[in-house]
Amino acid sequence: ALRQSEAPLISTEWLDALGAPWLTELAELIGAPVITGDTMLALPADHPLARADVRAFPLPPETDFVLAVETIVPWLPDGREGGRRPRVAFIGRDPIASATPIYDFPSDWSLIARADKALARLVELVKQAATASQRDRCRARRDRLEADGRERFRTLVERAGAEERSGTLTRDAALGIVGRVLEPEWIVFHEMVEPPLLRRTRPGTLFGDGGSGIGWAAAAAIGAKVASPDQPVVAICGDGSWFFANPTACLWTAQYHRAPVIFIVMNNGGYRTGTVLVAKSYPDGFAVRSRNFEGGWLTPSPDFAAEARALGCHGEQVKDPGQLAEALRRAMDAASVEGASTVLDVRLPQIGGVA
Repeated sequence: ALRQSEAPLISTEWLDALGAPWLTELAELIGAPVITGDTMLALPADHPLARADVRAFPLPPETDFVLAVETIVPWLPDGREGGRRPRVAFIGRDPIASATPIYDFPSDWSLIARADKALARLVELVKQAATASQRDRCRARRDRLEADGRERFRTLVERAGAEERSGTLTRDAALGIVGRVLEPEWIVFHEMVEPPLLRRTRPGTLFGDGGSGIGWAAAAAIGAKVASPDQPVVAICGDGSWFFANPTACLWTAQYHRAPVIFIVMNNGGYRTGTVLVAKSYPDGFAVRSRNFEGGWLTPSPDFAAEARALGCHGEQVKDPGQLAEALRRAMDAASVEGASTVLDVRLPQIGGVA
């Protein structure tokens, strides 16, 4: 079915570092775009077959086959598919979500397997069985998809760069700077950011929460640093996520366990659920009409950098794009030389009720 499909697509979320290289080889072999969650890195950020988060990337209407690898929801149906549904094959340790009855996504095949073993075998089988015409079709499809992917990534990076050059420290401008400074082997935990701008290229170096609760990234980063003391670790979150993480407890815990982490707080004075999503759900509602998103705004904002210093950590407030790279390098020195955690309070324009 995979060889015969005209428009295959691969979707994954929980794929580990062992399976990632095989998934990349399979995607290149058959010419398939890869959509992911933001939980683990499946393809390098700049890979031309990588597409957006499954929650943001609509299923292309021509898709006739979806290979879902270690995921629960391979795409979000939006009602536009009509009665037409692609054939779906699930591969994973628990492809039917057996712990939660009726939670499984409809599929034609559900294969219980370790992803790396199954993908390696699938690559072998496709290579053995593909006809000359199928190989030609896959190459042509890959060329077309990769051209589109390169343009998508270029547009994303150029937009972030333009915002940086304008002197405005937007979220994307800040993430673009962080992505340029961090070394490939550094481990990054994140919440609610644009992962491609972080330019992660190695499996096992990017982790999202994979759930609905915020406040996870900071504590998870401390745990990773305790488990891998020689690996530099960064946590990137919003100010809402930082509040939910309990900053005092997090910083004290990192100090107590001698687990220095760089905490980058994207501080936009609010959170999306109470602002952007309210406006999206109720475009004619009171909040939009009155321009009042009380409950979604988190102002006045505390001085998170001063709080960090009060707890014996390194803390800096950053308001200008030109300051961020050097502040991040000082944070690296604080972690590696002084063994101290750092909070970079990155001040962004206040979030409003628009996307």
